[in-house]
Amino acid sequence: MKKKTKVGLIGVGKRIKVFHYEILEKLNFDICGCTSKTEKSGQAFESKYNVKYFNTIESLIKEAKPDFVVCAVPQEELKSVLNKVLELNVPAMIETPIADPEIVKLSQKYDVPVCVLEQWPFLPIELFKQEVFDAEIMSRPFLVKNDGRSFNYHAMAQLKSYLSPSLPILAYGVNIGLESPEFIDQGGKVKKEPELWDIGNVRFQNGTILTHEFSYHCKTAPFRPMQTLRSYSDNGTIVTGKSGPLGEDYDILEFKYLKGQETKVMNVSVERVHKEQAPTKISDEESGVVWENKFKNLKFSDQQYACAHLFALMEEVIENKINKNNLYTCELAYFDSLLIYAMQHSARNGSTPVNLSGKR
Repeated sequence: MKKKTKVGLIGVGKRIKVFHYEILEKLNFDICGCTSKTEKSGQAFESKYNVKYFNTIESLIKEAKPDFVVCAVPQEELKSVLNKVLELNVPAMIETPIADPEIVKLSQKYDVPVCVLEQWPFLPIELFKQEVFDAEIMSRPFLVKNDGRSFNYHAMAQLKSYLSPSLPILAYGVNIGLESPEFIDQGGKVKKEPELWDIGNVRFQNGTILTHEFSYHCKTAPFRPMQTLRSYSDNGTIVTGKSGPLGEDYDILEFKYLKGQETKVMNVSVERVHKEQAPTKISDEESGVVWENKFKNLKFSDQQYACAHLFALMEEVIENKINKNNLYTCELAYFDSLLIYAMQHSARNGSTPVNLSGKR
């Protein structure tokens, strides 16, 4: 019988309680201990979840001996916490965003796996797109666009996953701010708040372009319909997204590609047991492209599935089944933040382009 992978929790706040704990438990990990900034919160977590509380990171690691730890701590504490963990030679999973280059340097200093919990590229519909590209139904795109679908660095992670690897050379940005009229949001509340847009693009060495347009009004205002991610290849187009703030990523499923001179339309089938659960299968019969849910019996939501995918990758790294470079690394996550900051820096400086040549 396979030995359970042991997981320690550093931080026991909302992110752990309402999200990670359930996923780890369903994946049958042994949650062997926790630690917290305050003894009161740590002991309360121990009492409610029956997870032993340790008063320091060092005691958690030395006594409970986790195979890896999940660090759900404030950004200003992350560097100190991660340093303690890696010094003790324990793999770590940390939260987004990674905006501090010192976190990247720290992850490179030790030969210990570190995975960033950037789940957005690993949502089921995103993994289906990867199946389409890998099957060479369409070539990798020359233009990708976030049209109000995903927040800043999450959008960068998703859009980058479509592209062939290449370094950025130039970023451009502009901000739009306007007074919004009063409106009734999707929850029935009257709102009146400024509407702020981040808009920008990045050019890469291989000529590909990444375009980003986002405002929170896309999430809250019913009069801002359709939030999409778009991908344009030389022989096809993918557009997916929500039809409105209360929609879901399966509302819009446009997959069109050339077969010879003829345009083919993929009839994407999304099989689900329940609307609140991730699909069990996403497929297109004619092209033969299929994505299957490897956790279909665990009844995860889309977001839970994506995080479970990352936890499972870390387990495979620990078991020496795959290389740690298969994880979502600090370098990748910092790159996501770098692209956003470059666009925002351009916007703050009269839309002056930012030279990114040599940035990795």
